[in-house]
This record gives sequence, structure tokens and C-alpha cells, in this order.
Amino acid sequence: SRAKRLKAIARILVRNYAGVVPQDLEQLSQLPGVGAYAASATLCFAFGKPVPLVDSNFARVYRRYFGLRQGSRRPQRDRQLCDMAALALPHRYPREFSYAVLDLAATVCLSKHPRCSCCPLAERCGSQQSYKRPRRVALDLFAGAGGLSLGVQVAGFELGYAVEADRRAAMTYGYN
Repeated sequence: SRAKRLKAIARILVRNYAGVVPQDLEQLSQLPGVGAYAASATLCFAFGKPVPLVDSNFARVYRRYFGLRQGSRRPQRDRQLCDMAALALPHRYPREFSYAVLDLAATVCLSKHPRCSCCPLAERCGSQQSYKRPRRVALDLFAGAGGLSLGVQVAGFELGYAVEADRRAAMTYGYN
């Protein structure tokens, strides 16, 4: 069915728009199979227009960052979320901003296990006050100068203990 819709869209574009994709939200939304998100994404990514995108990934990032409650199961129908997305979108470089939010949602602000410890927005994120992460504790055996201890803390683990038998290495660890 997708191929048939694409073919129908191509016919309409050739017949009504001289083969050029329209840069108007309403015109794009009237094409067969093109919904609000697809129309907005086309304007943003293809034409660099400052049109806010609101899908489940954007909704997750915005709701957590701004501390918004879920108003509707369908993000496009959540008025508060849509208003916030429009306010947050910069008029300069909207394409890059939208890609950045999508990348953040795909790699850091994950739906089930967000990686808040490595999030560049963590300090100002509204979810930091309400999201309870499971406690992750690491034990560094043969700690040496403390490289692994530092690494596990940067990765978001709590360092329980570090053990080093060599006196000089333990002194270096204590210094570091």
C-alpha cells in the first residue's frame, strides 16, 4: 500500500505542482498518506523550515526536560506539548536542532532506561527530580591509580569500594 500511495503522490505532484514538492503544511497534509508529522518533518528536514516536530521521541525528551505530564496518548494531540515544542524550536538551524533532539532520544533519553548520567541536559532536566534510577554500585579490585574508578563514576555508577594492595599505587590512588 505504501508503494501505491507514493505513486499517487508522485502523480499529484506532477499534475498539480509541476513536479515540485510544496512547501506548505496544509498542501503537504492533503497528499495521500501524509499525516501531520510527515508533513512537518518534510518541511523541517527537506526545506529547513522552523516547523516543530511532535512524535513519541520528541514527546519523551520534551516531557522529561520540561517536566510536563502526559496530556494525551497521542503526542500531536497534546496541546501543552505542541506549544512547548513550538517555543523550544529555534528559528535558526531548525533542521539541526530537530536532528539533535532525535539523536538524544535514540541514544541517551531512552524510553525504558534513560542514560541521565551521560546526558548533556541533565543539570537542567525536569526529570532529574522525579526519575528514580536503580542504584548501580561498582567495586574496583586492583585499583591501581584509579582509572577504572573514574571511568565507572563517569558512566553513572556509584563507586562502593576500591581495593589496592600495592602501597605506592594506593598512595597514587589517594592523591588522584
